[in-house]
Amino acid sequence: MVVVSLSFSPLLFKASTPKSYTLSVSSNAQGAKVYRDGQDTGQFTPALLQGLKPGVEYLIKLDSRGYEAKDQRVVYSPESLIKNKEQSLRLFLKRSKGTLKVKSIPSDASVYMNNSYLGKTPIYKRNVIRSEGMERRFETGGLGF
Repeated sequence: MVVVSLSFSPLLFKASTPKSYTLSVSSNAQGAKVYRDGQDTGQFTPALLQGLKPGVEYLIKLDSRGYEAKDQRVVYSPESLIKNKEQSLRLFLKRSKGTLKVKSIPSDASVYMNNSYLGKTPIYKRNVIRSEGMERRFETGGLGF
């Protein structure tokens, strides 16, 4: 009689590292154009960049009218992607500034922007923060237009 003794030990399985991952890109500026390594991705925020390789550094850039463009380098190690193959990046874009010039005939028209009095024409102001839906009002001799 032959007795064979078998003992089983738990095998330690190492989780496989993903070959690629997805990066979710968002911003406070909805509809910002998304670039990867200087190339237009054809996407706008919110966007999903798929097929990114672990351990490879990418330069993600967002650009939107009325905002200053912003970029950020991202790289995820294979180990950091074991639990979650989708990563996220949120960039805050600052409103861009511009110059406001207003001339009128006749001069001395009162100029208001977003209900704030700016002065009388001619007006030349630098570093004015751009805003969508900006309300402008001009008044001369009691007449607004």
